[in-house]
Amino acid sequence: MHGTNDSLNGSILPQDENQTTGFWNRLVQIGNSWKTFPYPPGLKKDKPESTSPSTPTEEPEETLGESLKRKIYGAEDLDLHDILRSTWKITWSERQLLIDKNEKILEITKRFHKPFENITESSSIVDQVDVIKEFCSHFPINDTLNKTLEKYLENARLYNDPKYIISAYTCHSEFSKRLNAHLATNAYHFIKLYCTILNCPTLHLTKDYVDAFTYIIFHPKLKEYRVKNEKVYRGSVFDDENLIKELQPGKIILTTTYLSTTRDPEVAEFFCAVDRNDSKKISVFCTFALHNTPGCSALDIGKLSQFAAEEEILLLRYVPFKIVSVKRAEQDGRIDIYFEEYAENVLDPNQSESNNHNSIPMHNIQPGFGRLSSADIQDELNDSCL
Repeated sequence: MHGTNDSLNGSILPQDENQTTGFWNRLVQIGNSWKTFPYPPGLKKDKPESTSPSTPTEEPEETLGESLKRKIYGAEDLDLHDILRSTWKITWSERQLLIDKNEKILEITKRFHKPFENITESSSIVDQVDVIKEFCSHFPINDTLNKTLEKYLENARLYNDPKYIISAYTCHSEFSKRLNAHLATNAYHFIKLYCTILNCPTLHLTKDYVDAFTYIIFHPKLKEYRVKNEKVYRGSVFDDENLIKELQPGKIILTTTYLSTTRDPEVAEFFCAVDRNDSKKISVFCTFALHNTPGCSALDIGKLSQFAAEEEILLLRYVPFKIVSVKRAEQDGRIDIYFEEYAENVLDPNQSESNNHNSIPMHNIQPGFGRLSSADIQDELNDSCL
């Protein structure tokens, strides 16, 4: 599978309890030898169990890594989503990251797409589907639609057909909601916190799973559904304008999740409709202009979706967009935002990337199908979200 089996064919969670315990003990040991793992500012750690007044002993401060280990392996009914959300915050939304000008946005996207360039029509997705199924088995969704989801995953494996994965994504809102939350977390830890699976429990749990899903989405069997040179639309309603206050013309965002849009602006209008008597609701109408870029930026999943009438276009992960304009309508206060896909010819020629010492170290944001050298491991252990 062109170098992808090593990272995608393994188990998400170690099946052997001793192996699991040994891994985490080793992780904490390595971390303590390189740096301390304090809690990030503003993050409240769990209160330890109270001790008897007759034994006034001070317990050592629990690190974030130790707290995650305790939660992950000490709970019977566990939702990974809750744990991930407690360890990261994004000021705008869970679906996009604002990218600073000094970050190598185009190089980030190229590195992200590169491991998927060698996928061929005959490439199997069986290993990737197994990874997704295993992950879902650890955090099941117990409702009537779960059997439908499982059936789509099984058909994708049986027929080696990525279209069933699209159907699985659209059939169950809770599944897509969890997946996108984990995707956003994964990207945030890679790009903003400089994490790797060596120093970050969050990435250790999610990496193979989100990479497997991305591998399937980029499969050439879905090439006929790729969208180029079109405008698509998205309507949203916000309760807090602070969530979008950082969106200013000239800034660049990077999609970190799969973002549902539509070819039909009237469908987007429906999703951003608000009661004019409710002054707390903020209507936001977004236009995304897609170009003929080399990578895969969007898929037309309307015919594969459970909601074909919506003419859904799915924007993919790690697609950069430049904010062209932000306008507020005087009549109803609706905010219209125009995004243009950020292409190579848009890059500021006066910006010297080779001399940019504040850029993201690129070995930290690769999808991670390869191996790290011992020197890379030592360098990366000095940077952590913990």
